Amino acid sequence: MGKKKNKKKQQQQQVPSPAAASSSGDTPKSPAPKQSPRPVPVENGVSSHQKPPKKKAPPPLPLGVDLGTAHARIAAGPVSGTPGPADATSVRILSNADGVRRTPTLVGEGGLVGEGARKALARDDPRAAADGVARTAGVFAPAKDGRRGSNLRVLLAELGGYAAAAGGAAGSHLGAVVAVGPERVDGVLRTACVAAFGSVLGYLRPAAAVCVAHGLAGEKTDWRECAVVDWGASGITATHFRRAGGCLELVGSWTHSELTPDAVTGALVGHCANMFKRRNGGLDVNDSPRSTMKLWMACEYAVGVLGVGGAATVEVDGLMEGLDLSVPVSRPRFEMLIGRILASAAEFVGASLLPNRFDVVLLSGALCKAPCVAASFRKTLKGDGGDAPWPGRPDVPADEAVAVGCAVHASAVVAARVSGKVAAVASKDIEEEVAPISPVSLGFGTEGEDADAFIKMGDPLPAVVSGEALRGKSLEVVQLMEGGGRTVLATAQIPEEVGAKDGEKKASVRMELTAEGRLSISVDGGPLTIL
Repeated sequence: MGKKKNKKKQQQQQVPSPAAASSSGDTPKSPAPKQSPRPVPVENGVSSHQKPPKKKAPPPLPLGVDLGTAHARIAAGPVSGTPGPADATSVRILSNADGVRRTPTLVGEGGLVGEGARKALARDDPRAAADGVARTAGVFAPAKDGRRGSNLRVLLAELGGYAAAAGGAAGSHLGAVVAVGPERVDGVLRTACVAAFGSVLGYLRPAAAVCVAHGLAGEKTDWRECAVVDWGASGITATHFRRAGGCLELVGSWTHSELTPDAVTGALVGHCANMFKRRNGGLDVNDSPRSTMKLWMACEYAVGVLGVGGAATVEVDGLMEGLDLSVPVSRPRFEMLIGRILASAAEFVGASLLPNRFDVVLLSGALCKAPCVAASFRKTLKGDGGDAPWPGRPDVPADEAVAVGCAVHASAVVAARVSGKVAAVASKDIEEEVAPISPVSLGFGTEGEDADAFIKMGDPLPAVVSGEALRGKSLEVVQLMEGGGRTVLATAQIPEEVGAKDGEKKASVRMELTAEGRLSISVDGGPLTIL
């Protein structure tokens, strides 16, 4: 060890210091020159060392979602920046994975959605499939096992996937306007919509979406009274709108839940079953749930064909005991089969909307594509004499009008936000502020009489409704409780006009509840009184 240390010391002593080397005349080696930095490549005036400027997020792809009782449709509007205002011509209906433009609102076991769920239901429970799928198994049907929330999320996630494919092609995220009945807008639906579409721009009443699709909230201004008749899986709904300062004012809405398309399909099913029974020695299709299901689905398809064509043939291979069915159905035969149903529907529409005179009559729903159905409703609402009401844009199909209207409205909202006229939504968490709903039920009526709930709990805001009250008596504005009680919020005396006729003893009352919670009342078109 000692020898090794001595050798190291000797080696250190033999190494001359730089000063000693200079004094001895030995020139030290100069250090290596520093290399100059390499030139930085520059592209488009920005060097690679500089941080690229932050790109603005693209505007959302406007979506219109028709969340119906039996089927759902999605329409995509033009991305903001497209020349020209958004209208029905710039909207396209998105197809699902099967290439079909509508998706049944069904969710089955194992995550099956749409037509796959319907086929599984027909295989496992044919009686339910034959008794009306929308009423018994749709996502809006009464859920006995508490699965409504999960089924809604699964269905909307599937629809969101179709929309995301279109949004990816356009390089945009999504912004949806959803059309659904006001009574169905709750926390479960809102949560599922936000999870599926990311940003929900608002909720529309289906009838209001139909008006938007036909331009009543945009380019068409020469109208005052509009009637919308929607014949869908939940029944027939007649809605009355009035133009008020460029907005749609809801005058009233009435629904007949018994007059559904199932009644029309059932009439054709009964006709075909009788023909099969007559041809095959009294063999009754109704004795077999599976045979009934097959016939029902074939007749549903035939009703759709009869709505746009002159004739259809109901064909089922191996309907019962190996026997086939083939029944041709002409349009006159179809009109005869549904004559009573159509008369009842027209009578309900007339009782709901007449004697008002309408400048515009719009139709919605797959059944309204049938010429006999459309002609019956238009004849009922035309009234005596005068010009025929405007029937709407010819390029808006009755069965897709709701989805088209939502997409047009979504395009307008996105365009307003891009231009800075409307504040953009920064987070999903504030979606509640985008489409607020009424937290209470409000109504008005003559003092001492029952008041109707014109604005119901859960209705989208702002809400504008109209009604009547007797002159010469006090008008009460009340809040209606869930248990049946009521609280009087305000009273006002309605003056009685001298010499007024019996038909003029009622005053027109207009009530408005804004998104900020401001309630106001107007009588006979006078100034709004803020409560």
